[in-house]
Amino acid sequence: MLIGEACNRKVIIVGPEAAIDEVARLKREYHIGNLIVVDESSGKRLPVGIVSDRDLVVEILAEGIALDAVNVGDIMSREPLTAGEDDELFDTLRRMRERGVRRAGFVMRDGAKPARMVA
Repeated sequence: MLIGEACNRKVIIVGPEAAIDEVARLKREYHIGNLIVVDESSGKRLPVGIVSDRDLVVEILAEGIALDAVNVGDIMSREPLTAGEDDELFDTLRRMRERGVRRAGFVMRDGAKPARMVA
């Protein structure tokens, strides 16, 4: 089975300049624990990071940092694992296990934009 047959194509994404309070609102509104951070400077949406609930708690709240003092690009986990739609599902699951991650970004072969940019 290929990733393109199993992936979720309705992903909420943000740019690295997104505000922390906006990210928290999106997570609550869409009931999600992670947001993919994308760069669109090349005309394509390329995953450059991921922001988890843990990132918000450990990097912002636990440190007592003001929400307006940083943005998503400051706290995101960089270089997220990505998978193409023609990648084998079990190969991707193996790569995820090796890197110790539970989420991977999905990149379409033709550079199309499968996810909604909401912030």
